[in-house]
Amino acid sequence: MAVGHSAGGQLVQWIAGRAKIPATSPLHRERMLPVRAVVSLGGLADLRRERALIKANCGRDTPELAGEPGPGRPDVYADTNAAELLPNGSHTILVTGELDTISPPRIAHDFAERARQAGDSAEVVILPGASHYDEVATSSHAWPLVLGAIERALEHASGKASPAGAAAVSPTAR
Repeated sequence: MAVGHSAGGQLVQWIAGRAKIPATSPLHRERMLPVRAVVSLGGLADLRRERALIKANCGRDTPELAGEPGPGRPDVYADTNAAELLPNGSHTILVTGELDTISPPRIAHDFAERARQAGDSAEVVILPGASHYDEVATSSHAWPLVLGAIERALEHASGKASPAGAAAVSPTAR
């Protein structure tokens, strides 16, 4: 199981998909540790589709994050964008604050839908009245929901939860 917040949320989703990185990529490895469950706390896992949001909220152009295209790597998103490494075989729980402006709830819903369409299981947890930083603050009113998501991910990772393809769960509507 892997848990990450914000950019770390993107990284844990990417780690889950690393086995799908093309063999021609410098990031490719023959043997990857399988990640059966991911908890992304306010993560931005679709670098390609969310370029403008990342620029506006983080002050970074995606080439600063994914690298510049070149002859040996014409599409830098093919090996850095978690959304393009689906299905990854993991159960993904996307947790985001209702008031998160860095990774708004739409981001979680969009990635969960894309993961499910690819054949993975995913769920979205929207933290009522919470911001981007409430997602990781153990003193936050939202922490019990975050902890519950982590506990469910541990169940998936141990094989004690329902198999891939399970329905999404969302405490609040889209």
